[in-house]
Amino acid sequence: TPPETPRFLSLLLDELYVQTAVWIVGERGRPKVVATNTQRIEADNWESRIEAGDRSFSALDEDGSVGNLHNVVLGLSSLYLTPTGDIDPSVRPEVKNLCKELDLKAIGFVSLPQALMNKLKNDEGVPPTVILLSVSDGKVTVSLYKIGMLAGQATIDTDEIVGELEATLKSWKDIEVLPSRMLLYGTDAEKLEELRN
Repeated sequence: TPPETPRFLSLLLDELYVQTAVWIVGERGRPKVVATNTQRIEADNWESRIEAGDRSFSALDEDGSVGNLHNVVLGLSSLYLTPTGDIDPSVRPEVKNLCKELDLKAIGFVSLPQALMNKLKNDEGVPPTVILLSVSDGKVTVSLYKIGMLAGQATIDTDEIVGELEATLKSWKDIEVLPSRMLLYGTDAEKLEELRN
């Protein structure tokens, strides 16, 4: 019998939800998702993230997708990262405890905006120039990328999104020409549509 294709776990952590996935390396070395599950977080705290992560992995394992997998790649919202892209020191012990409680071994992490940038680059063939808007509970993280490189980042409130976004973009004085497109992402479809309008 041919050897079984190695499977990997990922765990995405955000303010509002956790998302788990089992994936394999597919054609041309690209990841191919086998199964995924998303769980909303009851409260914005790490105990709730642990509980949601446990529910999510349990739901994934109903068909045996997870099995004895323990190595995980973490996907982290920019809320949990420093401006230079490292895990925020105040969050590091929480992430470590979450992994311990869920019997996981973190083998790496990626920021969600950087993962999106990588996908856009693979899809389009060139490093993208774009403004990413990550929508969370009452906040939007604005990430401006020029030719695939982070050129500015800020977190603003959703209450006055138009005015705050305009002020944020104008505050980046060293950016002469802004990208021609903005991409919104998050799990709350209603909020995304509201902000898009």
